[in-house]
Amino acid sequence: MLNNIIIWVTQLAWLSLFILVPGFILYLANEAWYSAIGRHSRKIELTTGIVGTPIHELSHAVMVKLFGMRIVEMALYKPDPQSNSLGYVNYSYQTGSLKHGIGRFFVGIAPLIGGGLAVYGLLWVTGLPVLHDYMYFIDAGALQAFTAWAKDLVMAIDRPAELIAVLLGIMISTHATPSKSDMAGSLSGVISVLLFYLAFRFLTALFPGIAAQYVYPYFNLESGALSLAALIIQMATLGALASALFALLAIGLGRLRSLSS
Repeated sequence: MLNNIIIWVTQLAWLSLFILVPGFILYLANEAWYSAIGRHSRKIELTTGIVGTPIHELSHAVMVKLFGMRIVEMALYKPDPQSNSLGYVNYSYQTGSLKHGIGRFFVGIAPLIGGGLAVYGLLWVTGLPVLHDYMYFIDAGALQAFTAWAKDLVMAIDRPAELIAVLLGIMISTHATPSKSDMAGSLSGVISVLLFYLAFRFLTALFPGIAAQYVYPYFNLESGALSLAALIIQMATLGALASALFALLAIGLGRLRSLSS
């Protein structure tokens, strides 16, 4: 049993990395961009936040309701100079509730999920390639699937509607990283998620026939995590590449100004 628990926890850790690593890369790219543009960062953040912040906060709100918790107060876009926040969702939950504990974890990372779904919708509506359709490459390697999708996406942008969709996707993705308070909330729910995961693994291993007939056709952790990872990687790619490009442009313009002065 101990060996099984170690295997299950290791598998959960790997599944989590597929979701959290793209979000961390997106966070680093955004920070590099804001650092490069210096004193203009707040203006850019406010501008892009008109689109990105409501998606961020709605993602929190939807997840709060899905897990049966109560929204106390919400602002989809309300910049606060003192806290530097652009919006918020305050909610109440029941301490000691497994359901609410799991919910707190997903409320914290909800902007990654909601942002990923929003970007997917923009690409799908405009007929642009979506990463999920390239998952059949996964046996040859995740890098091949990602590379094929990125190449086809760049080549497919040839109309104003498609360019607008990509720009909106960038605005959403640059505001999709969870805040420090979001991550603190997620960390408080890690134990609940782990307990649920271990119980799920134990019961499906104990009753494999029932799991194969009634559980796996409707709920598969591995395929679900990969689909979620594809959504987040797709969004993070748009945001990270755009942030990196804008950061390089800002640095280049700054050096040109210093040379000319």
